[in-house]
Amino acid sequence: MKILLFGLNGQIGSSVYSVLKNDYQIIGVGRNEADFTEPVTVLNIIKYVKPTCVINAVAYTHVDMAEDDKRKCWQVNAQTVGLISRYCHDHKIALIHFSTDYVFDGKQHQAYVETDSTNPSNFYGQSKLAGEQFVEKSGCRYLIVRFSWVVSSTHHCFLKTIYELVQSKRKISVVNDQYGAPTSNQFIASVLSLAIRHFDRIENGIYHLSCKGSVSWFDYTKFIIYQLKQNSSCKVLAEVHPVSSLEYGSRAKRPQHSTLNCDKLFNLIGAERLGWKEDSADQIEELIANDL
Repeated sequence: MKILLFGLNGQIGSSVYSVLKNDYQIIGVGRNEADFTEPVTVLNIIKYVKPTCVINAVAYTHVDMAEDDKRKCWQVNAQTVGLISRYCHDHKIALIHFSTDYVFDGKQHQAYVETDSTNPSNFYGQSKLAGEQFVEKSGCRYLIVRFSWVVSSTHHCFLKTIYELVQSKRKISVVNDQYGAPTSNQFIASVLSLAIRHFDRIENGIYHLSCKGSVSWFDYTKFIIYQLKQNSSCKVLAEVHPVSSLEYGSRAKRPQHSTLNCDKLFNLIGAERLGWKEDSADQIEELIANDL
């Protein structure tokens, strides 16, 4: 399999590349080479590389900014994805496309399965849902993989932000009424590697991928602080105060419940699904080690 990966330098793309590079011929392309607001350039790269599989790890992910920057968000998350998927269909190229829990409104208290009704509550979610629909309608060989609450020790994310804030601020406020399963980019990449190994027996469709369990952002912050306090090199200064989503006042509305049911994918490939605590503890250890 010859793989072309878009989004080489991103949180998920970088980890996917690191995991796959020893087992596959993989060409990684970053945002400087493949600007998704210029789809002709993107299609020319596919034409030049001639892959058997394209992995799209590119997305416009500035959820609040997307409410005002709708044109760019739609171009990156929907229109260019539609063009890629049609090109893949016409040239018999498989496509693995990444999506998000934000296609749901979060009003459902039980974990979402792939067939649950979508109803995005912000423009970012609307654009990602449109990207999914373009892929499904293209007729290409595809997997759409939805993630939620992605964290890492190396890229800007909630985990890294909190790690820095609690050691530099005296007081921080964190939302206590949004729930999900923090999931590391490393765990995502390891599961995707298994899925690619079993690619021939996985049918076209949407698949969920996240860690087990559910936690609020506030309680997740308390977990991060607890882990940091176990290490003498970390100095936790901040008091953490819970606030509602309404009090926090984000520009874009977020889903209240983002927990994903991942049985479909994990049963199919026989992978072990980590709990979010175990997964995040490893990421926190790496954050600390990187600072020493």
